[in-house]
Amino acid sequence: SGDIRSPNYPSNYPNNADCRYRINAGSSTRTITLTFSAFNLEGHSYCKYDFVDIRVGFKGNAATPVRKYCGSSTPAPITITGQQYVYIQFSTDGSVQRSGFRIQYTISGISQTPGSTGLIKSPNYPSNYPKNTECKYRVNSGTSSNSIAFNFLAFNLEPNTQCRFDYLQVFNGPTTILGSIGKYCGSTNPSTITRTTSYMSMKFKTDGSVTRSGFNVRYSITGASSSSYKGCGLDGLANCKGEMCNQLRNCHLTNMFFFVKSSGDIRSPNYPSNYPNNADCRYRINAGSSTRTITLTFSAFNLESHSYCKFDYLEVFNGPTTTTGSIGKYCGSTSPNIITQITSDMSMKFKTDGSITHSGFNVRYSISVKDYTHAGSYFPSSGVITSPSYPANYHNNAENNYTCSNLGLTGPAGYTSPFYSSPNHPSNNPHNLDCYYRINAQSSSNVIKVTFQPFNLEKHSRCNFDYVAIYEGANNSSRLIGKLCGTNSSFSVKGRGQFMYMHYHTDSSVPSTGFRFKFSLNLGGAPGSTGLIKSPNFPSNYPKNIECKYRVNSGVTSNSIAFLFLAFNLEPNPQCRYDYLQVFNGPTTTSRLIGKYCGVTYPNSITQTTSDMSMKFKTDGSITHSGFNIRYS
Repeated sequence: SGDIRSPNYPSNYPNNADCRYRINAGSSTRTITLTFSAFNLEGHSYCKYDFVDIRVGFKGNAATPVRKYCGSSTPAPITITGQQYVYIQFSTDGSVQRSGFRIQYTISGISQTPGSTGLIKSPNYPSNYPKNTECKYRVNSGTSSNSIAFNFLAFNLEPNTQCRFDYLQVFNGPTTILGSIGKYCGSTNPSTITRTTSYMSMKFKTDGSVTRSGFNVRYSITGASSSSYKGCGLDGLANCKGEMCNQLRNCHLTNMFFFVKSSGDIRSPNYPSNYPNNADCRYRINAGSSTRTITLTFSAFNLESHSYCKFDYLEVFNGPTTTTGSIGKYCGSTSPNIITQITSDMSMKFKTDGSITHSGFNVRYSISVKDYTHAGSYFPSSGVITSPSYPANYHNNAENNYTCSNLGLTGPAGYTSPFYSSPNHPSNNPHNLDCYYRINAQSSSNVIKVTFQPFNLEKHSRCNFDYVAIYEGANNSSRLIGKLCGTNSSFSVKGRGQFMYMHYHTDSSVPSTGFRFKFSLNLGGAPGSTGLIKSPNFPSNYPKNIECKYRVNSGVTSNSIAFLFLAFNLEPNPQCRYDYLQVFNGPTTTSRLIGKYCGVTYPNSITQTTSDMSMKFKTDGSITHSGFNIRYS
């Protein structure tokens, strides 16, 4: 329901006004009723001067006329059936002014049985909703044993911490008086709301200032059920024997399948027959170690199609739960590309609504027992990322699922990488992108420093849209260091430990140019710490034309750092012009120089009372040798 008033009502409306209103019932199966509580316009036998023109249809002249009103007689209520839209035009000329009108409208017919579903949209959606509006909605499930669910497909209202200006309020009951579930505003989609009840209601209210695009809410009604996970495949375990069956029974209590074999198949309920309505199934694959690889290969895939996969979908996550680390959300009849992650756990969520069903999916998972170690290796300075199915044609709607997978970035202590770019940089990044980077410092005592230069992502106060999430650890279940968005010319993020993990995500709206970044691996530790610094490939020959920088941090200036040369073999030159190692007393290679070394004579041990010591190793394009091995303490 809602209220439409002429400008300035109950004061006189202005001259030369032209106002348009559109009521959207959400479906042509519903009934729209207009009730005139006040009406006072300039009169004319043909309503030529000031008038209210009511039509059915989406827009203007394309809509079918119902009736044109003017004068001071209050029209009788109008009931319209079989139409989704009512279009109202209020027009005035340049002369007489009156107090205008007030029309109250109601929409009825959102009363359904289990399996029913539909959309409730704010007025004018996806265009901006009007000012000073109050709309009320009610969904009837038919009986108190049924359930009603509201799934927010889009949500964009004027933000306020107390939702004082524009808001949508949801109630458990037939009216918007008692039983408030929540009051919502801003641009963050509320979580799905489900209640076992005969009625749920909503009130949408706006003030006289800022307007936004509003909301699109999908409601669905389900019958009584003992478990939302029933039908996911666990019901047939009564005759199952063995440890795997015991694990599955235990996980039934937590509503998740658990897979630990090295390979197997995961299928949608009833596959290859159609999956059920209103299913909510969770699956978890455990590799046993974060250094192993899990691969998903889709041998069959057929779900209800939607451009944003809002109805039926399979979502894959890099982690043990389905709350963080989304890799991709899939629907339709095109099989997703093979998904490979270096991780201890992957999980999946299969969700269906109350309407269309299809044959579902069959996914083969496999776990590689080969550890992911690249000690002493380097991430290449260039590589290739191809579109899905390249060189064959890419799929329709491929933009919805663009995943870079894990990009392993590894180097020895002291290594500083070249700059790497996000996809398409400096052009705009793709929409719906997910890239994952893991940096391996090869020691838990090292410090990883990531420098972004530049950084340009869509800005948001909580970085809900496009962002880079950085974790101090091997995956996104580690400690979150920061979630980054917005624009900055250059900045750095540090983390201590063997790994740093980054997740780069973009949504489907505002494009931006992304970023360039490089990383450096610095040695660090407390008193008593010790370790080795080796030239690349040691004891084999180091490469040509490289520059490596190393930094050791003692923690405070009152501690001491010592370098003991266990091996040393560089190209000789009296001035060390070709290949050399420089040692500095300070955190950078612009600090005070202690010495420059080359040849085959071991330098003497170097000890400094300082918080930081640094080294630079540089080679030219000709002769190479076995390099060096230095113990720091």
